[in-house]
Amino acid sequence: MKALKINKDTGDIEMENGVPGWVENNEELVQEVRSVVKTNIGEWFLDPVFGTDHNVMVGKNVTEDNVSQALEEAMEQVDRVEGIRDITINMDYSDRELSVFFYILVNGEEVQVEEVIENA
Repeated sequence: MKALKINKDTGDIEMENGVPGWVENNEELVQEVRSVVKTNIGEWFLDPVFGTDHNVMVGKNVTEDNVSQALEEAMEQVDRVEGIRDITINMDYSDRELSVFFYILVNGEEVQVEEVIENA
């Protein structure tokens, strides 16, 4: 598939010489996964069940099990993702930052995904 390229830090469409950029194949899939992970459930009014439950990823009682379960549930929203593996969660309490690294299984191939969820 092919989609407009979204800047992973700002969420804006990336422009290249005044023309929107495009992503495809695994890069497009990772961008779709990133969209699901970064969106809190209920945040998008057109689909209130789209996204990831950020309530288990913020605050003082964050556990790796809860974050892993939230990610697994979120990946069920991406049709092409057949599974999720090797979830690594890094919690930086001093910077209030949660980083997640994992692999998604697509057509028998593992694709790495890395995402930072700030203000965790």
